[in-house]
Amino acid sequence: MVGDVARTTGEDAIAHDRAASLPLSMRRLVLAATGMLVLQLAWILAIPAFGGIDEFDHAYRAASVARGEWAPRPVDATRGTGAWVHVPASFVDAARPECQLLKYTTDADCVGTRTGDTVRIATGAGRYHPLFYAIIGYPSLPFHGEAALYAMRAANAVLCSALFLLGLLAMRRWARSAWAYAGAIAACTPVVLYSTAIASPNGSEMLAAFAFWSSLIGLVTAAPAAIARRVDGSLLAIATTSGVLLATIRSLGPLFCVLIAVTVLITCPAPVARVRELIRTRSVQVASTILVLAAIGSVVWIETMKALVVGTEPTRAVTLGDKLSTTAGFLPLWLFQSIAAFPFRDQPSPALVYVLVLAIGVTVVVQALRTGGHRNRIAMITAVLLSGGVPFVISLGTIDQHAGAWQGRYGLPYSLGLLLLAGQALDSRPRGPHRLLIAGAATFTAIATYVALSRVLDIERGVSPSYASGAWNAPSAILVLSLALVGAGLMWSVAADLGADSAEDRQNPLPAAAHH
Repeated sequence: MVGDVARTTGEDAIAHDRAASLPLSMRRLVLAATGMLVLQLAWILAIPAFGGIDEFDHAYRAASVARGEWAPRPVDATRGTGAWVHVPASFVDAARPECQLLKYTTDADCVGTRTGDTVRIATGAGRYHPLFYAIIGYPSLPFHGEAALYAMRAANAVLCSALFLLGLLAMRRWARSAWAYAGAIAACTPVVLYSTAIASPNGSEMLAAFAFWSSLIGLVTAAPAAIARRVDGSLLAIATTSGVLLATIRSLGPLFCVLIAVTVLITCPAPVARVRELIRTRSVQVASTILVLAAIGSVVWIETMKALVVGTEPTRAVTLGDKLSTTAGFLPLWLFQSIAAFPFRDQPSPALVYVLVLAIGVTVVVQALRTGGHRNRIAMITAVLLSGGVPFVISLGTIDQHAGAWQGRYGLPYSLGLLLLAGQALDSRPRGPHRLLIAGAATFTAIATYVALSRVLDIERGVSPSYASGAWNAPSAILVLSLALVGAGLMWSVAADLGADSAEDRQNPLPAAAHH
């Protein structure tokens, strides 16, 4: 088997030469990340301060971490979980109107106990790892009230866009056509963009997984046999950075790291031999040690802080048959929630949003299943099965206590990899996607974004106390449409034909993977 991996073929050499001679320009990668920032801006403007899903919980946690309260005592502070934290009174005052609007909150969540300029208040996010909350919390320190919340949103948006750019940079090391980038942009559904624009860790977890998927594909499967013993330092650095964040940001991160690695290995012609080659390299040994230590640290935190204890809900199923049928009924719901469900999980978008987003994703996946290799097909089928199977098993085992607690967006760190695998499968095609196809996808994305944002704005104008009081000014339809068009256009421009890159880029190609 090792001999098969080491064998060089003419096709491998041609593929490697082609990959090295057609790098995507850095300018276009940066424009794509800028496009994500533009769409994030639209979402930031469309959601009143503290109006995102559980945003007040996460904002309290970030404000307290930024003030040194990294590990509060895990107690039954709210809804059977959480912790008590101390945050500035101006922050709690700004959050109170949106907090009290929710059916599941009490004075413990929205009012707390004031002591001077500080409030002791409950947060359901009090037991979560402090890393993400430090990243968005410290930039908010110079601000007060709603301004501090918007600073947190901006910090999260920048973090997620940076992770998105890292994922594209990793893809630049192995992609041979624009199909890989088409799969990457298709993975950024409206709920992904929404999640990256509020003060919540879900979006950063998704984009850390995006970068981890992309870099692992390059490390494990993209290198031809001629360079099987070479390890790309850039890919390794991106995999380590994104893997540490993914393993740490949320409690299911270590599990997602394992599932992603196993799924990517399926696409490798000789996975055992490739793993042996990689782990013999010192740089891989160091990176693997860092990632394993981060995962162990995350698990220790989870167990010590009881971070997987979530609020209970009324029992909805008693017999095994009831549990199976109820959980199975959630599967289509989770699919649609992974596309669009905002500002809360029980608020769907108009049907047009799902039609347009599914049209893009299904087109990419079907084309990949038709023309991709055998191992790519197996990996994609595995991704589909695990995307539904893992939440099914988790929900089935906890449905008595937590009913429909799982949300479609929770599984996106893994399930978005289906589109990346599809892009990888299509990457072997001699030609990239037609420009008309990319233009159509950009148009569909812009329309879906505009329709989704318009629906959210209609909801908020009707229920938001911040809108009624004048504390929040809803963006105009023209502004929302403009941001949707510009953002979608910039993001999808990265998937245009690679031959459109500048002559300078073609004359100065990205170097082949360095030998370590």
